[in-house]
Amino acid sequence: MNSQNILSNKKLTVISFRVFILCNLIFILSCNKEKEHTDLSYPRVVIVSITETNANNTTFHGAFLHPGHGEIIDHGFVFGTNSSLFIDHDESVSLGASSGSGSFSATVSNEQLQYAVNVSAYARNKDKIYYSEPVNFVKLKPQ
Repeated sequence: MNSQNILSNKKLTVISFRVFILCNLIFILSCNKEKEHTDLSYPRVVIVSITETNANNTTFHGAFLHPGHGEIIDHGFVFGTNSSLFIDHDESVSLGASSGSGSFSATVSNEQLQYAVNVSAYARNKDKIYYSEPVNFVKLKPQ
């Protein structure tokens, strides 16, 4: 073999090795992301919107992204002025048991709310309470 063929084979080997490493890296990263997105063992809920229906009431709208495993024995909303919300320490509206699919909403009296409010949706199974990311809103002041 001449030196040009040897160099071409070495370049091809180096390129093949880099492609192999790149493919493995992509595979490993996609497996981690897939695992992250497919861990659906617990219920997932989100706040969809918050509407001030009139001067007296505000409606929270939430939805299930996934029911998780096991029975959902309660779901609803928790709200207050804290950035971290917990049913035991803040105001809440319970909507009872759920199949864990679709959307849900609850209307609360504006008298229950402060002007600056955080709200989270929640779902509870027999083991734990799972909360959505809190959403902050400022309700209209009465005229």
